[in-house]
Amino acid sequence: MLLSNHTELVRIYFDEVHNNGNFDQIGEIIHPQFVLHHAGGEEHVTLKQAIEITKRYLSSFPDMHFRIEQVIEKVDKVVAQTTFTGTHKGPMLNIPATGKSVVIQSVHIFRLENGKISEVWLYRDDLGLMRQLGVISIE
Repeated sequence: MLLSNHTELVRIYFDEVHNNGNFDQIGEIIHPQFVLHHAGGEEHVTLKQAIEITKRYLSSFPDMHFRIEQVIEKVDKVVAQTTFTGTHKGPMLNIPATGKSVVIQSVHIFRLENGKISEVWLYRDDLGLMRQLGVISIE
């Protein structure tokens, strides 16, 4: 059970915003100076851009669902291990829809500031995603 305010914000980030497409929640939980760190680098993301990124994923995986497997909280950081499931029904990164279902493991490290998520470091199994979509194979 998720008990703390920081952990509750992370739960809302996944459950309400990503799983339910409730974009009204973004302004309440994302800091205006939000920074996203991922394999491609670091991006300062506006609230509008955060919504657009999520909408792109929803158009690629309309049934996408994040399940929080584990949460660790310490001071201003929350680490969440998640399982993402979805069916690839729309184009993503110039990959046409494959109709394939995927299961992807990720680790998200959130930093919270003034009661909002100000940064997230995303470590996602992109290789596993590409293999499940049939884009690449490893022999």
